[in-house]
Amino acid sequence: MQGAVNDGPDVATGAASVVDIGVDVGQSGVRARVRGPAQTQDLRLPGGHHRRAMGDLAAALRRIAPGRVDRLAIGATGVHGHADRFDVSPLIERLRPAQVIVTDDAVTAYLGALGSCAGTVAAVGTGIVVLARAADGRMHRLGGHGLDIDDRGSGAWIGRSALQSAIDQHEGVRRDAGSIEELCRAQLGGLHDLPWRASDPEWSSTLATLCAPLTALAAAGDAAAQAIMAEAGEQIGIRIAAAMMRAGHDREQPVALTGGVAAALPHLEPGLRRSLPAGVRIVAPAGDPLDGAMRLLDAATMPYESPLVARIHGGAGSPPAGALVQEER
Repeated sequence: MQGAVNDGPDVATGAASVVDIGVDVGQSGVRARVRGPAQTQDLRLPGGHHRRAMGDLAAALRRIAPGRVDRLAIGATGVHGHADRFDVSPLIERLRPAQVIVTDDAVTAYLGALGSCAGTVAAVGTGIVVLARAADGRMHRLGGHGLDIDDRGSGAWIGRSALQSAIDQHEGVRRDAGSIEELCRAQLGGLHDLPWRASDPEWSSTLATLCAPLTALAAAGDAAAQAIMAEAGEQIGIRIAAAMMRAGHDREQPVALTGGVAAALPHLEPGLRRSLPAGVRIVAPAGDPLDGAMRLLDAATMPYESPLVARIHGGAGSPPAGALVQEER
């Protein structure tokens, strides 16, 4: 299966197989999990043009799950409570699932990290969204506006900050970012080509690829890299604190970071602690957004009438196609 990474044995045992499928659609890639009666299989595909990526995913899923698909749960970046922003037709046409449940990937990130308990989750990958779940189950959402508008603290924002430092070093504006300049050249090539590359639709994802090597540079003691990571942590913490306030949380409710940038937590934490209320509990997430997509299949974990979740079709008592319940703003 070209472009896919498979984990575990094949779940397909014949035409009579009945499976559930969870999908995590991020800016930098797509992951899916096929769960059969006895076995589970994961796959990963690159991101890119949305409809083409969904078509590739549908074909890959049909190859490993040729039987009947019962439920399909999707957490996708950019949904923001509006199912019409995510075109599920390639998956529906190819897989013919009995039920389709769609939500923003921030919701599946929350479910994967904290399940159904009240708390706050910062989903920090290429972009950033923070969700706080109040005691009454209502979700309070911050961020997700994209790099052109916001996304401060995200992987793309960190990458852009690194690139800005590299350009300043190259042009003599600063003298302390030589290692960052070398890093950016190694990752992106010549800096003179950047104005043309920045118009690429995948530019945010490209910037986010700088996050991991910048984290390694910070771990090696580079002060300029450490400063960028600490600033990212402060920006993330500001948004977590605001979400907590909107949800009526105190320091007792857990806070979790998930997504690719969460791996840099030791370097984010100085900034986080500057901007979070004293005594806030930062906990390790129980799982990731793909785990959350599988939890979305369980109505006991997150009822379908909960904010930000849309059932596109199928299932008793489901709302009409495309019907949505918005989160508290």
